[in-house]
Amino acid sequence: MDPAPRRRGRRPKTYAAVLEATGKLLQTTALADLSVAQILAAADVGRTSFYERFSSKDDVVVKLMESLSDEVAEELTPMFERGGRSPDEAFALGLGNLVDAASRYAPLVVAVSEEWPAIPELKDIWFA
Repeated sequence: MDPAPRRRGRRPKTYAAVLEATGKLLQTTALADLSVAQILAAADVGRTSFYERFSSKDDVVVKLMESLSDEVAEELTPMFERGGRSPDEAFALGLGNLVDAASRYAPLVVAVSEEWPAIPELKDIWFA
């Protein structure tokens, strides 16, 4: 009997699956209590695949925050590139976008607000 065929194209999915699983886990589990084993199970990825892309659970959270930082910067763009909007309209739109992004990522923001002192990379992102 032939061995099971190798699954191709899974590598890019592993990265996204780990990020998504970690974000979901943070809704119910504090970062300090979260383990790599929990992330692996939730993401349905192997330990080797995880460590090919991330050095630790903290590294996963850093990458999540980097993507959130990029998204927040984009969401604030209307404040600085008003187009035909008045200053008040531009500010309101940018602020509304920021609140929407923050609500989508609330568990991550809470986790990072609690743990940034212990993770130098998070401290840099938090204060950037």
